[in-house]
Amino acid sequence: DWLNWKGRTKCVVHLAVHIAGSFIKGRSEPTPAYVSFILGDPDMHEGVNVAVKSMTKGEVANFTFASQRLSATSSLTKLLPKVQGDSCSWRVEFQKFVTWEDLDRNGERLQKIQEEGYGADVAEDLSEVFVHWKVVGPDNQLIHSSRYTVKMGSGQDMKQVEDEDKVAPSYIMGETTWSPVATICRSLRQGGVGELRLRQVPELPKDPNGDDVSAKLSLMLNRGSTEKLTHCTIRAELERVVPALTGPDDPRWQGAGTLVEERFRGEQLLEQGYEAAALARLRRVVEWSQRVSEDQASTLRDVAAAKASIGWTLASRAAPILDSGSVSSEVLKSARKDLAEAEELCDWLEQNAGQNAGTKLLRAKILVANDDDFDLEPVALAPSSPFNAADCFRCVLSCMAPRCIDRYRVASGARQDVGFNDDYASKGHEYFDVWAPEIATHYGEVFWTDQGNQPLPTEIVKRFKGKVLAITGYEMDQVMVEPVGQPGLHPDKDVSVPINWAYNHHYMAFMTGAHSEIRRVAAAPGDPMAHGASSKLIAVDRPSAASREDPSIPTSQFFSEGNGGESRKSFHGYPEGYAQLIESPDTWHITPMQIDTRNRDCGVTPASITNCTKFTPGPEPKQARYGLGVPKDTNYSGILECPCNSRYGGDPMFYPEAQTKIVSHKYTIVGTGACAAGELVENASDCFAAATTLGLNASRFINKSVADPALPPGCSVTVEGNQSAVVYFNTAGRGNCSASSKRSGEGSSKVGVKIAIEVDATNTFQRSPAGEFCENNRKGKIQAFPMRGSTLAAAEAARDQCTQFCWDEASCWGCSVDCEQEPYAYGALISACQWNAITSCGKVMKWSGSIRGDISQKQPQNGGVRITLSGPAGAWFGAGFNASAMADSPYTLVANDAGVTERKIGTCGSEAEHCPGDLLSPSLKVLSNSVVQGVRTVVVSRGLAGLTKNHYSFNPQGDETIHFITAVGQSQTFAYHRAHGPAQVALTSEGSNSCICDKGITGRLCETGGVNCAEFEKDCVAFPAGDLKAQRNPTCNSRQYAGGLSCCHHKRIMLDADQEIRPELLRYHMKFRFWFQEYKPAQTGAKASHADLPRIYYQTEAHAGEYDIPPAFAKPGHPVVGYPDWPVGTPTPGTNCTGTCPDGPDCECVHTITYHWTVSNIRLIYAGGHCHAPSCISIELYHNLTGTPELLCRQLPYYGQGNFPKDKWDEAGYVTLPPCLWSDEDPNLDRSVWLPANTPLFSIKKNNNTHLGHFGEMASWQMRGVNFPADPPTFV
Repeated sequence: DWLNWKGRTKCVVHLAVHIAGSFIKGRSEPTPAYVSFILGDPDMHEGVNVAVKSMTKGEVANFTFASQRLSATSSLTKLLPKVQGDSCSWRVEFQKFVTWEDLDRNGERLQKIQEEGYGADVAEDLSEVFVHWKVVGPDNQLIHSSRYTVKMGSGQDMKQVEDEDKVAPSYIMGETTWSPVATICRSLRQGGVGELRLRQVPELPKDPNGDDVSAKLSLMLNRGSTEKLTHCTIRAELERVVPALTGPDDPRWQGAGTLVEERFRGEQLLEQGYEAAALARLRRVVEWSQRVSEDQASTLRDVAAAKASIGWTLASRAAPILDSGSVSSEVLKSARKDLAEAEELCDWLEQNAGQNAGTKLLRAKILVANDDDFDLEPVALAPSSPFNAADCFRCVLSCMAPRCIDRYRVASGARQDVGFNDDYASKGHEYFDVWAPEIATHYGEVFWTDQGNQPLPTEIVKRFKGKVLAITGYEMDQVMVEPVGQPGLHPDKDVSVPINWAYNHHYMAFMTGAHSEIRRVAAAPGDPMAHGASSKLIAVDRPSAASREDPSIPTSQFFSEGNGGESRKSFHGYPEGYAQLIESPDTWHITPMQIDTRNRDCGVTPASITNCTKFTPGPEPKQARYGLGVPKDTNYSGILECPCNSRYGGDPMFYPEAQTKIVSHKYTIVGTGACAAGELVENASDCFAAATTLGLNASRFINKSVADPALPPGCSVTVEGNQSAVVYFNTAGRGNCSASSKRSGEGSSKVGVKIAIEVDATNTFQRSPAGEFCENNRKGKIQAFPMRGSTLAAAEAARDQCTQFCWDEASCWGCSVDCEQEPYAYGALISACQWNAITSCGKVMKWSGSIRGDISQKQPQNGGVRITLSGPAGAWFGAGFNASAMADSPYTLVANDAGVTERKIGTCGSEAEHCPGDLLSPSLKVLSNSVVQGVRTVVVSRGLAGLTKNHYSFNPQGDETIHFITAVGQSQTFAYHRAHGPAQVALTSEGSNSCICDKGITGRLCETGGVNCAEFEKDCVAFPAGDLKAQRNPTCNSRQYAGGLSCCHHKRIMLDADQEIRPELLRYHMKFRFWFQEYKPAQTGAKASHADLPRIYYQTEAHAGEYDIPPAFAKPGHPVVGYPDWPVGTPTPGTNCTGTCPDGPDCECVHTITYHWTVSNIRLIYAGGHCHAPSCISIELYHNLTGTPELLCRQLPYYGQGNFPKDKWDEAGYVTLPPCLWSDEDPNLDRSVWLPANTPLFSIKKNNNTHLGHFGEMASWQMRGVNFPADPPTFV
């Protein structure tokens, strides 16, 4: 019923309109006017409506309109060409039409649901929704987006751009959600996408932090004014739904604290004018208070306050209506009902809450509303205070509770256990406590994921809104709580979980505020802050941060010092006058890595705390402790070192049948040039075997051993047109590999998914004739690619290497020949010439020339890819590009009976595993989707360059071998896979020789059975900067890898596959206590109360993130995993020994690593190392300003003596690491040292390895300092 204006569906048409006669031969066409509107809309010209009704999709027609048929005036008609004269002629292109549901049957609100989403959680009132949304005008121009971020243009002009990595803002349904977005969300589940087209768009909302700058800026930049928006489309992408709390039965219920927070939120909404939302919150407080048991009930004061607020709201709402004489009977009836309820509430308050101020004020308000006379004694109101201890729930003044530990140790320079005052409370500092969500694990299980944003205590948020909090230190613990799952309800009943129950491997915590937010970003390879994951969390400023009174004050803080097994007993604080500053804090966020090591025979509840007080080891995998078994009287579990095992990554030395580490030769295809030195395949049998594994576009292989100078040396392959491939092993070759612009390949996985790829790279680089070069071939140089000989083939190889690099480099314009070493030798082709990747060409210059493509200009819009994907027809199937595991977060194609979608999978967890990820904007053209004999085959095409950075970009000069992960599902609905497996495709040109090169022995870490494998090569630093590469440390590559973070992912069980997983769960929470003072800014005659301490972070293990400490000696019959061929009786790399070794009673061995780096213009105030429990001897930091190294900090660990439970944190063998502090004010501390530009530093880390080795050790320097050379002068 499109043509029926009151019908339930409407047709929205999209047109492009030109002025007829504006096309002049030889000139480009003028830009048309684009417009979308509802067919039959009275806001559109009558003539246009009539014309479009006569057209079909894709049609182009010329119309001449009488002026009276173009008489409508609206924002729609403003988009069309101006009407002049009695008639005008337009050319109309009918681009498309879309059917929408008319929610009100009047054209005001049209809705279209593109994807409903998945899961059971729906966006109901008071649920929290994480949703991205945008507003698009009737001309299809973007007006505003929640992904907008402000950037400065090249001319210092301000512009807004969409940031695809920006975290979706969160809203509360029925409270803070913009009404159009709320309308869409009510029809979606998480993952859903919908649109709402509005005739009149309400005012754009403020940002969630209350800042409306972003919306105003959008109107200013994208609309040119603040005019009202009409005929716009709002698109919403609902990423996540957090259901509203349902009351005391909800697992998220946190007792009285929940009631306090709910009441505070209701009162806050009242202040903001959201009456209905406030009443909903306050009524829940009253209702919930009646449902909890007496010991959980909030105080009478909190319930009374909620009832007083409800009564005040109802009386205030009723009073003006009762005073008015011109209202309907229904309105009057409603007002009287409000006042009657207010009186009932007031009666209850007078009976149960006494004559407090709230009760008296409510009674007075009711009397006024009833026009009654009253005689009420003056109300004594308490003086206002920004911090009222009586209203405080989780935050108390320091005098009301002790600190977490009796005394911390502190070092300064070389001195240990200095007399620094570590007692925060004695210095007048305050604190507040926070608890993270529950961790519940089985024995041997790893918990390693972010636990989401958690609110700071309400009173802290309120007190420091618009102010600066100075965090002077923190303490942490891991605690079991009562009742279970309700942290903070009875903090006096918290029971510390011993570190030998749950090993704190490390944690990373953030505190953010009103002007910042947590965002997940891709991690660069080797990024130490990612701890091996493909992405990491960072805190970023919101746009409002720049408009603060003092933008130099941080908007967020990061906490990760002494952040492992040493954390509870190590000091995390600063000298007086220093702090971590944060403005308007409101949220904290933690990613802990915990390993459950509690033997279940000993119990896992608070009642079990005195069981097995001496550590009792549980089962361990064979590979733990280098396969040497559990020593007698051990103090720690071998599981805490993350040993690889028969579930994942176990070495064939221990698990010959598990296929958890697959060691093999790695072969790759090279299309142009030749194999690198040392990469030729050495024999014919290896050559012929390798060719069949590469994913060539061939089903039949013909093997030939030849001595042909025209062919490449070693192993090569030529794919013929009849699905056959000729594989050559050539003992006399001198030719080069060659490839055309069209290449193809095909591969399959063991789960029945096949991938065929055809790449057409025609004209992706526009190649000049020989004899040209760019004027900017040196000025704009990004990177040079020199010839490796004086032949034409060497010139072509250099050109092709340059274009391959340039395709992947966004700033690269193209490549130009250059003879930089002999600048006046352009008359001949000489070996000094090179091709430079450049940012711009400038003028094209002439010379005598070398080869076609002396100038090669990138043409990213050219070329294309055709992809054929096939798999079982009964369920979805997919393939992820350039990946070996979901943790690589690959671009993925997913096919089912509905078509093909594009996703970036594995983007939502700390470990990015088994996550549906993000649905990407479509860039594919589906050519076919057919089913034959139970096999679905889809054929799609797309451009070489990815539509966004999350779409895979094909490199027409590279991409010779592409690795895939594939999976098939349970049904047509995309969800957790039923089976998965790897595949690879080698791209070759028909009739051309492609070289097969030997990349050497590699190893893949896999789940049992050789599935879900991962391969890596870390950026271990070479000598003399560091030691790991020279020591061939096993952490550096997956072939040698034996244990550590790569085997210790979230939810993994660190046991062998044949070992029992016990059902008992250890349930506990991370708990932090933040000590603070109020920050006072600098004033005339006085400096600021605190200097901020930015973080300074380096690793002795450099970019590896961890390293192995092998046992000092291999034993007969017990080779060292990671060093399987190391000779018996010779100290392992990095080891030095004294005494009679290896078996003498006086034998003592130490493993050492070092790292050298430079720093500039810093003054250290705090420096703490990070090492794991069992073997740490020392970690030292030196500077070398004068040529003679000087010690900056020496950290010597103190080991627990096992005085447990008398000393709850004195677990035997677990380490305390006293940090180094410096101060120019405290006489107990060394004075700080100014480290000017390029100051050399080096670190030395030592561990004991006489009898045992250790996987995954760390040697970080987690430091804080300032960047001013001396105290600023005090002006009087």
